[in-house]
Amino acid sequence: MVTPIPHSRATRIRLSSHIRSSRSRSAWIGLAFVLTGLLLASSLATLATGPEAHANTSVSSDSVFVAGRVATLWPFSRDSIWNLPIGANAVYVPANIKKPTASGMTSDVDVLILTPDAPVTDVWKNNDAWSGGSRCNAQGGVLFSAPIPTDFVVPGAGSGNPDGTTPNYATAILAADGHTLIQGQPMARCTAGGTATMMWSQQNEDLYGTGNSGAHGGSMLSSLGGVIRLGELVPGGTIRHALKVNLFGADDYYTGYGSYRWPATTADGCAPGCYGGSVPALRMGSLLALPPSIDVNSMGLETNASKILAHTFQDYGGYTVDDAAWSVYAIATEYSPSGKVDDEFTTAWGFPISPASRDVPWARDMDRIFGALNVVDNWDAATWQTVSASNGTQGAGGGTPRVPWAPDFGPASPDTVPPVTTYSASGSSGASNWYTSSVTVTLTATDDSSGIAAIHFRADGGPWKPYSNPVPVSGEGSHTIEYYATDLAGNNESSHTVTFQIDTVAPVTLAQVAGTLAGDGSYVSSVTVTLTASDATSGVRSEQYRVDGGSWRTYSAPFTLGGNGAHALDYFATDVAGSAESVQGLSIRITGDSHVLPVSTLSSSGVMGENGWYVSAVTVTLTATSGNGIATSIAYRIDGNAWVTYSQPFTLPDGRHILVYQATDADGYSEVSKSIAFNVDSTPPSVIANSPGVPIAPDELISWSGSDAGSGIARYEVGIDGAAFVSVGLQTSLARHWSNGTHVVIVRGYDAAGNAKSSVMQFTVSDNASPPPPTLFGSPPTAPPGILEVVVGLLMLGVSMWYRPRVNTRRPIRSP
Repeated sequence: MVTPIPHSRATRIRLSSHIRSSRSRSAWIGLAFVLTGLLLASSLATLATGPEAHANTSVSSDSVFVAGRVATLWPFSRDSIWNLPIGANAVYVPANIKKPTASGMTSDVDVLILTPDAPVTDVWKNNDAWSGGSRCNAQGGVLFSAPIPTDFVVPGAGSGNPDGTTPNYATAILAADGHTLIQGQPMARCTAGGTATMMWSQQNEDLYGTGNSGAHGGSMLSSLGGVIRLGELVPGGTIRHALKVNLFGADDYYTGYGSYRWPATTADGCAPGCYGGSVPALRMGSLLALPPSIDVNSMGLETNASKILAHTFQDYGGYTVDDAAWSVYAIATEYSPSGKVDDEFTTAWGFPISPASRDVPWARDMDRIFGALNVVDNWDAATWQTVSASNGTQGAGGGTPRVPWAPDFGPASPDTVPPVTTYSASGSSGASNWYTSSVTVTLTATDDSSGIAAIHFRADGGPWKPYSNPVPVSGEGSHTIEYYATDLAGNNESSHTVTFQIDTVAPVTLAQVAGTLAGDGSYVSSVTVTLTASDATSGVRSEQYRVDGGSWRTYSAPFTLGGNGAHALDYFATDVAGSAESVQGLSIRITGDSHVLPVSTLSSSGVMGENGWYVSAVTVTLTATSGNGIATSIAYRIDGNAWVTYSQPFTLPDGRHILVYQATDADGYSEVSKSIAFNVDSTPPSVIANSPGVPIAPDELISWSGSDAGSGIARYEVGIDGAAFVSVGLQTSLARHWSNGTHVVIVRGYDAAGNAKSSVMQFTVSDNASPPPPTLFGSPPTAPPGILEVVVGLLMLGVSMWYRPRVNTRRPIRSP
């Protein structure tokens, strides 16, 4: 602990110094220390972070706010603890919350009656509370009167209550003035129009105020603030405020420091005896949050609902407000005349908010989130005052807020604009707007004011359902999806309709061969082939076939196949959706056909090099003849690409090529396809001689480099000072004893095709030439970043110490 020194005393201490120093020397010392400090700080920072420092920024999932607020939907002032996002200077201390054993998650239902125009109703005193009584009857006088809808029922205590036998039911009722909040607990109104009861109440808060206090008995914090409201914890929903959390006090709440901290003003009546936590920072009223270092998307969360909660804990946090009194986690949820969050949650997500089993995805996600929570330990009333005065530039704990503050309250006019829903579909896209796989439909809704209450959809004219997760659609044929959204103000979007088609089954082709059969199963003459394709859904778009490995042709009518020998017929069909049938094969043997097959001939021209390579582009000419004198055509393809009908000579560029060609006559007879290889390299190699820039010693090496992208380097030849060239194979350096003087060396490279390229180097040889001497310790090492600055700083410090002021240490001579 540091004891502050009063200003006057500090001044006296400063003036009591007996050290004599000159002004100039003091200036030298100060300057040296300043420069040394700067250099040391720079060096240490560089050494700590390395050459590159990366800022760890966190982007919230909720960075866009609406232009105004409706107080009953988003209550309290902008600087309320319930509305403040967490700041960048927040100090995080691990909460070490113990994993519960009783249940994975529960809700603490808060009763919200924010209907100031409802009939004014008397609320009577009832002391059953948590004793086991029903809470249904008046046991004393009227506590207060407030607007409560006649048909609104709050179940009493007992085994029939879905929220537990003795729920807390912290309650907030908005008075007829539209400002005053009447808060108390536990409320009951066991029948519609029946007696409303409550044990105790207070009226200290305004709907438009800061809203700290309320009726959570364990902390005396707000019944309204921190409650998960309708439309927030649903698909596409967002929670833009802090949460309220209950933990098991025996496991988690610390016993010291009064067992509570600001903004709580008390702890449970049983504290500290019923608390048993080990983390001093975690007490009643603590602000729990996920640190910004945690990537929510990397937490392994299995449910989208948990991701909404995780982002909220990271952006706003959650305050501990009560003891759960059993080994569970709990969050506060809304029960109001508009509905119940617990029911909305089950409908939207397909599983309950309070699952019976701990081994379900939602419960496992809660273990992941609560296990990672920290306490924001620098959050107190004084810090809140500073943050409040910042008017939006700071968040809880100080520093830049993770997300913007809540907007100002909007106009009193109601939300009359319906929400907007967007549609997207994913699947394997085919042709003509067909899908060739099942389709997943995703719906996303936005609302500029009150927020989204629900998205509704139906498929293929079926019943309307609430949308919670992407919808898979399967089945052949056409499908229709209708959808719309509803906001919390009750506005319904106009219904939208989209249609898409699915065809996942490829067509099927049947081949029929008509001709005269011989006894051995062959045909004695040409045959007629008929292809028939069918597709049950999108229909057949085309049929393709080829004969004896030739070019693919589009089938349009039966065709003739002739010529003695075994013929291979390949065929397949493609449907309108774009699905192609697997290639089918059929062997047809003809033994008695007198038709003479066409014959193709190939000729080529180009400059032939070495090793079968052309050293120029190759021009290919194809011709065909028919023994019957009928017209013929030739198809060819290069390197496995598409077949092309030959019309004129074509050129083959550099490269290794495979050319396949086939002649067909007008009667449909085709020869067996032929193939030939062409290797073309018309580009000489690249040769670069490494000419020494300084005189070299008589026994030094000379070197060069070369490359060839076509046929490759075959050999190098070297000519020295005008002498004949000598082959050196593939070596790229030459060692010999050079005579003093100037030398000219020509290096010539040849590729496998015979192309050549030369490079010349000229250099001087001298007995006096020698390599540069090595340094005493070899190459000077590269200093780590910052070392130079440290050395300079220490040097300056040494200079300053040399000129330091001298202190007179002699004792004064006493006067006689």
